[in-house]
Amino acid sequence: MADTIIHRRMGLSAIVTFLVLSQFTGIVQSQTACDSYGCEQGCTVGASGPECSCDNGYVLDDYGLNCHDKDECEESVNVCTHICTNSIGSFGCSCFEGYTRNQILVFLCNDVDECVINNGGCEDVCTNSEGSYNCSCINSTYTLWSDGHQCDINECADDNGGCEQVCTNTLGDFNCSCEDGYYLTNDNKTCQESPTTETSLDKQKDLSTEVTVSIVIGVVVLVTAAVVITLTVIYCVKKSIVSPAKPHARNDVTQ
Repeated sequence: MADTIIHRRMGLSAIVTFLVLSQFTGIVQSQTACDSYGCEQGCTVGASGPECSCDNGYVLDDYGLNCHDKDECEESVNVCTHICTNSIGSFGCSCFEGYTRNQILVFLCNDVDECVINNGGCEDVCTNSEGSYNCSCINSTYTLWSDGHQCDINECADDNGGCEQVCTNTLGDFNCSCEDGYYLTNDNKTCQESPTTETSLDKQKDLSTEVTVSIVIGVVVLVTAAVVITLTVIYCVKKSIVSPAKPHARNDVTQ
């Protein structure tokens, strides 16, 4: 009886040992086969031999050995509701302006209510909308300033603000100005013609004319003098060449 039990235990131990050795041998053989197969990332040995596999975010190339990045953003089913940005081995989701990512489902985007914080920067009324917001003015006589947040009344729209010539609207105020050749009077609204503007221009024109005439006269005088001198010299030269010298008188003495 005891011998039978011993033999059974020895047989069971041998079976376990055989199974362990077989498993280890299979692992070693599989590892050896994968090492020589050339897989870039993962490798398993199947019925048909070694097979390559890739980590998450990668796919096998056409040769079935190397792995390259998988562009999840180009897939037909894109999990991002707004913006998908691919990266090596992964991807990320982001949201358009006016939205924020959901804290639990990060691929979803929720609208941001800008009016909750500081009234959206609006001076009067802030109205939230999907992905955006807008400001408006309570008083109908006021309009939004160019920044889209503050309210202002355009005084220049009513009778040119009382300005005689140019009215310029500013935030909360306005100012008058004049066109070229005019100046603003003490009432800051009416304009008068500058008294020195036209006179100065006329003086400049007259002075310019006088200078031009003086230059022309001077040039004419110089040219005339040069011509007279030249003609005189020519005349004198010709006269000295053409007129022969007169012979001296000879006194004959009769002896």
